[in-house]
Amino acid sequence: MRRLALCFVGLGLAACVPEARTPDLPPQPAPEELASCGGDLMMDQIGQGVDTADLSGTKDDVRILPPGAIMTMDHRPRRLNVDLDDGGLIVRLWCG
Repeated sequence: MRRLALCFVGLGLAACVPEARTPDLPPQPAPEELASCGGDLMMDQIGQGVDTADLSGTKDDVRILPPGAIMTMDHRPRRLNVDLDDGGLIVRLWCG
C-alpha cells in the first residue's frame, strides 16, 4: 500500500515539471514553397549557426531575423527570410 502511495506522489510531481519552451514559430514551409527564393536548396542550413551557414545560393536577397526583430511587412517572393534562435542558430527559412 505504501509503495502504491509513493507511486502516485511521484506521478503527481512529474506532472508539475514545466515543459521545455520552444519558440512560437510557424512550421517550416515545404521545400516547394521555398523555391521562389532559393530556400529549397538551403534546407540543410537549418540548425547551423548563421555565422557559418552558406546562404550564397539565394536568388535575390536575404533577411536575417533574430528573435524579436522588427521587420517590414512588404512581401517580396524572391527574398529569403532566415529566422534565428537566441543562440544564433537558423530555425526556419521562408520566402517573402
